[in-house]
Amino acid sequence: MKKKNNLQAYAFLTPFLILVTLLYILPAVLTVVMAFTGLDKTFVWKFVGMKNFRLIVPAAVSGIRPRIFDQLRCVFPRHW
Repeated sequence: MKKKNNLQAYAFLTPFLILVTLLYILPAVLTVVMAFTGLDKTFVWKFVGMKNFRLIVPAAVSGIRPRIFDQLRCVFPRHW
């Protein structure tokens, strides 16, 4: 009897698990994989490693400092 209940539970949960895998897990994995490729409009998956991140991080870090000071000037206008 217990084995039959387990089988029914798995049969009930299988469609949910399939949908979660297809709609949540698979796109998340593909996004991480595509982040390490030089994918462009031709859809050629050429592995470039950390090159994409080396291009993004310095630009983001250099833009953070001026934005922080601009926000501080807005929050504390009399002190600047």
